[in-house]
Amino acid sequence: MDLEIRHLRAMCAIAAAGSLSQAASRLGISQPSLTGLLQRMERLVNGQLFERSRTGVTPTGLGAQLVRRAQLLLAELETIGADLARDDTGPIRFGSVHMERVATLFQRLDHAFPDVRVSLTVEPSSTVLAHQLGRSSLDAAVLAVAEDRHIPLERNVAQRILLPWVPVYMALSASHPLAAARRAPNAVAR
Repeated sequence: MDLEIRHLRAMCAIAAAGSLSQAASRLGISQPSLTGLLQRMERLVNGQLFERSRTGVTPTGLGAQLVRRAQLLLAELETIGADLARDDTGPIRFGSVHMERVATLFQRLDHAFPDVRVSLTVEPSSTVLAHQLGRSSLDAAVLAVAEDRHIPLERNVAQRILLPWVPVYMALSASHPLAAARRAPNAVAR
């Protein structure tokens, strides 16, 4: 048996969710079915793809490498499908990684282009969105890039930096000891 598209989708879903149960829910299958599928994939590649712990799963070195390649392959497959189904009178195809702002973004696009259908793809990976732009399966996208990261864009993709940084907020219950403080103490993410 060889790796199949469903295996690639499962690997990407597990990596994105960080949990087998959440990934199974997103894929519309049971958690035991996904666990069995993951075990078959690990036998196929002769290695462990995810470290399992009580708090979830994280890709191993091999798993991270395969997930990156799977994301690119799945994006390419979507591009092929989009190219075959593409209608030049079709919608503006827009992608975004900013899930918390998707509704506002979609409303503004709809307002800016009232006579044009706008399709919106939400993808957690900026790398996948950049690849889709380069392969013309998206017309435009909002990407998020960490300061210490770089996403290579193909020559036919133009870019503009709209926000050099995005603020991140923290919410606490009113009864939490830090709720009365004007500023939260510096914390180290673990």
